[in-house]
Amino acid sequence: MTTISSISTLTTPVEVREIVNHLIEICHDGESEFAAAAKALETAAPELAAELSEYNIQRHDFAADLETQLVQFGEEASTDGTVAGAARRGLMHLKNVLSKNHALAILEACEHNEDISVAAYRDSLKVDLPPFLQDLIGMQFEAVQRVHDRIRMLRDAARDNDAAQESK
Repeated sequence: MTTISSISTLTTPVEVREIVNHLIEICHDGESEFAAAAKALETAAPELAAELSEYNIQRHDFAADLETQLVQFGEEASTDGTVAGAARRGLMHLKNVLSKNHALAILEACEHNEDISVAAYRDSLKVDLPPFLQDLIGMQFEAVQRVHDRIRMLRDAARDNDAAQESK
């Protein structure tokens, strides 16, 4: 299978399909991961859960937009996430169960997942895609980067709060 980082220029619609389907799968993973994170925090941190739910919806919409563009390009779109994404959700659940600071454990898992999303988008932008896809992926990348930075900030604040609680 061709990986995104192994493609420097595109020559076939199949390569376009592989790259866009990879992003669709990453978006489906993010959608599921943010939904699981929001559900886990809905009682303990309802405001944070609401924010994570917004990111869940964002990733759903991103996947739908990519799917629409790929179908219009004449290629079949992926409808699932990745096996690795399912494994990361399982790990997030386990960390949540074992952690005394659930919000921190969940935000750490979300931040790791966002690292993967940012890398996937960044790699896809290095490829010579059709302009309509390049523009869409570029706009989505900027939003993914903002969410990544926000999750990192929330994680760091939870970490600081955890350290302050332990020092008391």
